[in-house]
Amino acid sequence: VLLCSLSHNNVTLIYYDGSPTPSLFALIIGINKYADPSVPYLLGAVNDAIAVEHFLVSNASLAKNRIIILRDEQATQDGIMSAMRSLAYNSAIGTQDPILIYYAGYGSEVASPITTNISDGTIQMLLPYDFESKGSKGAQGQGVLYPEISQVLAEVAMRKSDNIVSDFRIAFSF
Repeated sequence: VLLCSLSHNNVTLIYYDGSPTPSLFALIIGINKYADPSVPYLLGAVNDAIAVEHFLVSNASLAKNRIIILRDEQATQDGIMSAMRSLAYNSAIGTQDPILIYYAGYGSEVASPITTNISDGTIQMLLPYDFESKGSKGAQGQGVLYPEISQVLAEVAMRKSDNIVSDFRIAFSF
């Protein structure tokens, strides 16, 4: 069992049952600039991602080899989905290890191809670096849809740890 105390400048982890110490693994994504010039430059998303990485390394003593960080051009649709999928097959991640997925960048909604009684007719998505705001003919240039993320995270939970926290800092204003 793990007790965790967080404050602005300090993280205290206390293990009291003698179990193996789980070690956090983090995927951190920050996108300020997008390939599509009609998508406005964001101020602060990459800095926020860097701050999360710095906090985990400096305050939580997390080893840098337990962090995947994608910034701007690295955070394409393929890059984001590949990084998420890799969590399910990463031998460094144990079955009890907590996993953090942090995203700072644009998000949006699209019309859902199906309607359910729990849907408002839209699907939310993260906008990767290579998102095309005017649409694209193929998968390239599309957003990362929440149902796709959910499916990948279900596989991560089944193969590795179901202790997954996602923190999506989304800007919806463009």
